[in-house]
Amino acid sequence: MSAAFTVVKPGGTIICAAECRDGFPDHGSYREVLASASSPQALFADISAREQTVPDQWQVQIQAKIQSGANVIMHTSYLSDAQLATAHLTQTDDIAATVRELVNRIGPDARICVLPEGPLTVPYVAVPAL
Repeated sequence: MSAAFTVVKPGGTIICAAECRDGFPDHGSYREVLASASSPQALFADISAREQTVPDQWQVQIQAKIQSGANVIMHTSYLSDAQLATAHLTQTDDIAATVRELVNRIGPDARICVLPEGPLTVPYVAVPAL
């Protein structure tokens, strides 16, 4: 998600295919902090206003920043729609159909970036020479 955020346009969409076999971590406070506000924007504001940090807030802070700037859709078979909703995420069962829908909505100038190795990929936007 964070690798894709480096190249997505503001307000763009990130489709994240992740197995999430372990679900939400049972240790730490990630899930509790993530579910503590009604939206990614509220999470980011709450965390930014804290005078003292709480364990695992950095993960939620990064995720909230990403979700405040882009729509994030998940494809996973190990988290339910309800579980994803607590993380302010939505599910897609069909990545190809979701991509087609987005391209149809955006139009023929739509741009798509695929990061086949997820966080191991270093995405960049090439700037045309002047």
